[in-house]
Amino acid sequence: LQKTNAPQTKLKLVRAELGLGLCDRALRTTRDIIKLHPNISEAYVLRGMALLLSADMEQAQRHFKEALRLDPDDNEAGRAMKRARKLQRHMETAKQSANSRAFETADVEYSSALSLVSDDNQRAPLVASLHAERAAARLRLKNYDEALKDCALAIYAQDDCKSAWLTKAQVL
Repeated sequence: LQKTNAPQTKLKLVRAELGLGLCDRALRTTRDIIKLHPNISEAYVLRGMALLLSADMEQAQRHFKEALRLDPDDNEAGRAMKRARKLQRHMETAKQSANSRAFETADVEYSSALSLVSDDNQRAPLVASLHAERAAARLRLKNYDEALKDCALAIYAQDDCKSAWLTKAQVL
């Protein structure tokens, strides 16, 4: 990558990093590409995906909208935008359910949200957060084994996930 400035090559790297759930470097690379080549819609889509996996829903949706503005026929941007909206709805419903002590509904909603985030992104911050929140809901339901599994997945995704560590301690 140090020997090339080709945006398509760098975008392939970003796709690989997003597949692994590594968002920080993907965000930096896409920022640089957008600065140099502001008319490449794929860069906006990939940056939106990185923001989505970093749990920044508002910015992700803005980038998907910009990609659709640049290329209205971009199927990937359209699908990503729909997925981001659906994910945000599930997360908001789950959070409201947890706050109103409807933990069964929260468990189902967090599971639905996790199903929208592909299995390839197990190291993404969003995945860690969703697993930690679902573990907390499962703790309240006294489903201790499943809560421990979710805590382990959250800690695997992000080893400094405080809420997962706290929930794990409470379960144990």
